Amino acid sequence: MVGFDDGYPDDSYSNDSGEWQPDDWGDDPDDEVEELSCPNCGASVYEETQQCPHCGDWITPLAAAARRPIWIRVVGGVVVFCFLYMLLAGIVRTFW
Repeated sequence: MVGFDDGYPDDSYSNDSGEWQPDDWGDDPDDEVEELSCPNCGASVYEETQQCPHCGDWITPLAAAARRPIWIRVVGGVVVFCFLYMLLAGIVRTFW
């Protein structure tokens, strides 16, 4: 078929011998993988890592929250309780 046009561009990515040429595109900066530190051992791990390859500890948001010192959780609970108490006391007083 002479003059057949399938709507696709020519194979400009291969040379005359039909061999593939390596692309000359650079790495996309958006594809950069961030590294974080393991909450248990402090080793550098990739952001998407689920388990630390150094210490074997599981890296999850819940595990990081559970590792917070007890005094931070107690102070946070007291602050939330006081805020809710003041909020509800103010609402109750407006109706009485």
